Amino acid sequence: MDEKEYVEQEINLREYISIVVKRKKIVLGILLMSIIIATIVTFLTPKIYEVSTVIRLGLITQPLISKPEATQMLMGQTVLYSVNQGLNLNIDVNEFRKSILKIVDIKDTNFLEVKIRYTSPDLAVKICNLVSNAFIQEVKEIYNKSFSLLTNRIQEIEQQVKVAEDRIETLYQKVDTQGSANMLRVMSYNNNIVTYENLYNLLKEKEYTLKNDLINSREFKIFDPPLILKHPIAPNPKQNIAISVILGLVIGSFVAFFVELWQREAKDTKK
Repeated sequence: MDEKEYVEQEINLREYISIVVKRKKIVLGILLMSIIIATIVTFLTPKIYEVSTVIRLGLITQPLISKPEATQMLMGQTVLYSVNQGLNLNIDVNEFRKSILKIVDIKDTNFLEVKIRYTSPDLAVKICNLVSNAFIQEVKEIYNKSFSLLTNRIQEIEQQVKVAEDRIETLYQKVDTQGSANMLRVMSYNNNIVTYENLYNLLKEKEYTLKNDLINSREFKIFDPPLILKHPIAPNPKQNIAISVILGLVIGSFVAFFVELWQREAKDTKK
């Protein structure tokens, strides 16, 4: 950029500033009007409150349902029906999914955050509780069934372990009874003992694994019950006023330049 271009840009900038100063009444008037409109809209817009809770998904060796499946259930008709019936509301399913309920995936965990946005803080808490409890009731049977199957399997393994123990003990007794009188039979008993001991070890290892899975199993559970928030999340007065100031200055400056240009063209026409 040479010196001439720099000077021209400086002159243009000064001219822009002078126009804004000259037409400051227009700029300030539009700015004030923008702030007033933003203030009115802010106070007339219904306040939105947000509450949230955290749900742990059930786990037995692996998640009993996936996060997408859980999300679909939370947003399903069954949960919405519980909300409408419990609070005597008539929330539409589309409104429920788009405006009221939001499910947040807590990464690298088996937790989901349930967020409820509503115009009443008390109702927001009640809706959140009903959504969470309805979901827990719906998936409770899944956990109980899987838990029961695992418990039954452990009992079966324990019975098989007992059978193997008894069989090993019986074979040792037979070996002791035979002594060296019948070596072929003793060898057969010893071979059977090895077979049953291997089976016993496999069964005990399986029993340990299943019991460990049982200990580490996790029920579907609600964490962090929702609390009533004192302040709404929307509308945001400070943000709205800030946006109105920016818009007011931009629109006011544009109108000021337009008026200045219009008047200059009018003068040139008269000349």
